[in-house]
Amino acid sequence: KLKQDNFPTGALLLTDSGDYCAAVDGELYTVYEFVEGEQTRYGQVAGKRLVSAANTLALYHNSMEGVTPEGSPLSKGVYFDLLSTLFDGGLPAKAERRRAGIEAKPPRERTKAEALFLREFDYFKEQIAMLEDEFSVDTYRRLPRLVVHGDYHPENLKFKGNEVAGVFDWDFSREEMRLYDVVNSVLNRPVADMGTYKFDVESVMEFIRSYQGAVNRKLNEAELRLLPVIWRAEFIKRIFLRAGQLADNSQQDMVFNFYRITFELLRDFNRKRDILSGRINYEFIAGTSGIEGAVRTAAAAAGMI
Repeated sequence: KLKQDNFPTGALLLTDSGDYCAAVDGELYTVYEFVEGEQTRYGQVAGKRLVSAANTLALYHNSMEGVTPEGSPLSKGVYFDLLSTLFDGGLPAKAERRRAGIEAKPPRERTKAEALFLREFDYFKEQIAMLEDEFSVDTYRRLPRLVVHGDYHPENLKFKGNEVAGVFDWDFSREEMRLYDVVNSVLNRPVADMGTYKFDVESVMEFIRSYQGAVNRKLNEAELRLLPVIWRAEFIKRIFLRAGQLADNSQQDMVFNFYRITFELLRDFNRKRDILSGRINYEFIAGTSGIEGAVRTAAAAAGMI
């Protein structure tokens, strides 16, 4: 289907036995044809490249409309597990169990990542409580769904000049709310300012604007209003996702920096959430135009409304 729609990705190569994947030492591997282009890193997708990335995601979603995957998924996926626990009221207890496990260790035996998790724990619990108030299983089930990429970010893209030449790494592709791809792609483009990571509202707006201009079925009002909620859910998911590595001394620098950056971004997101919501509302929902719309958008960007 993607090939028919001229979507930029390498063709999946079959094994000698005609299978789509091969098992090696208990792990499954897939191989794709080589695609010429520049492999990008975080922070390298901005300007025209950001627009191309948004347009390419829209092209993918256009291609997936109405597609029903064959077979059954092996699991619901990390994101679904987070939401099912949320909707069952189990996230606070899950977080408390993680804290209790760390506090049971003598302070000198805790890793620096565990110490950071404890310092941020009360703030983390506040974010869970906010998400519980903002998001319900009924709302989730009403959101448009399709087969998402599941891991759409700069390191899974190749560029020729300013255009996406290839999209790779389909391990997390599954049926999910399509908002997941939009939220995930934006959060994987943080901006570092003097060593502190920022939630970049301008990049967010440019990505949504480009995506909306290229996708056949635009994000509806409910989806647009839920974007900040799903961003909070994504932050919480990431914090839980790495929790099993908190005590791993062999990866301490990586795990510590992951949590430090995630909490920095989450705090900056919360500081800018009202500005972001205002801009989304006035640009994509309220339908203002001309001078009045420009004034309102500028006011929202300045935090005046």
